[in-house]
Amino acid sequence: MTLSPSNAVASSLAPWLGTDTPVVGTLTVLPLSGSLRWQGDANRWMARVEQDALALATGSVDAILVACSDTSATEPFNPAAAVLLTQAIGRIRQLTGKPVGLSVGVSTNPQGPATALAVAWGSGATFLRVSVGVGGLMTHQGLVSNQLASLAKAYDAWKIPADAVAIMVDISPAQWLPNTAIHESSTLANVAQACLQGFEQLPFTVPKGFICQQKDVSEALLNTLSQHTALPLWIEAGDDPMACARLALQSQGVLLGRVIEKNTSSTGGPRTSPGIDVPRLEHWVRGLQQTFLSRSVVTEATCQPVPQPLS
Repeated sequence: MTLSPSNAVASSLAPWLGTDTPVVGTLTVLPLSGSLRWQGDANRWMARVEQDALALATGSVDAILVACSDTSATEPFNPAAAVLLTQAIGRIRQLTGKPVGLSVGVSTNPQGPATALAVAWGSGATFLRVSVGVGGLMTHQGLVSNQLASLAKAYDAWKIPADAVAIMVDISPAQWLPNTAIHESSTLANVAQACLQGFEQLPFTVPKGFICQQKDVSEALLNTLSQHTALPLWIEAGDDPMACARLALQSQGVLLGRVIEKNTSSTGGPRTSPGIDVPRLEHWVRGLQQTFLSRSVVTEATCQPVPQPLS
């Protein structure tokens, strides 16, 4: 599929993140208030946020993305959860001095992105990760339009400055709800095209970009995307550091999620928040920073296999 050019504003995220090629570490918080798995102790919840934030800062990431391990399918950010997240982002910024973002997970609630935008703006977060593959319609354009329209209305209704929060849209086909008709036939190019069209609903000066999981993208597809849009594209790292480093050469940033978490035994139940494996994190950051600095052929020396966590 050939992407059609969009009039979405080409932007650098350097003013928001301090670099054009950030390595972003994910901080997955414990279950929020309102979740069935909420433990009822806000002090303990925040202490874990502080612990992981300091671990990410020790690992020298350029920015931190706050993600949720467990939220309700109908209320991504209820009032109590929104307050906790707002406090957490403020605390992370205070402890680390790093730019902080917020992630909106897959949910059936079309107002999720708008609510998250309010939390991000109110807490001083500088970017918002949005998974647009949600909603009730059965086409790429319909689903994307539904989510980005919610954001557009929020900017207008709440008078949020257009350049306050950068919007990073997850275009990985795996993010689409499994019960939609397009799940099996979705391609990254299809989703990217729908996003380019959907971006036109947002204020022109909103900083915009894409996120794609490593397993869903190839070097050829990255070339296609870069030829049709100047918007930043980040790769979410997978289990293969060498493959990630090669793709990083054609991207504008890398997001580190599960690859920097501590190994935990799988119980088949809901995902937990295992915490940050600092040696693993430091290895990933060092290799990726060398890759971005060199912008050259990746070698085993620049991105070796990730070591096992220290016992």
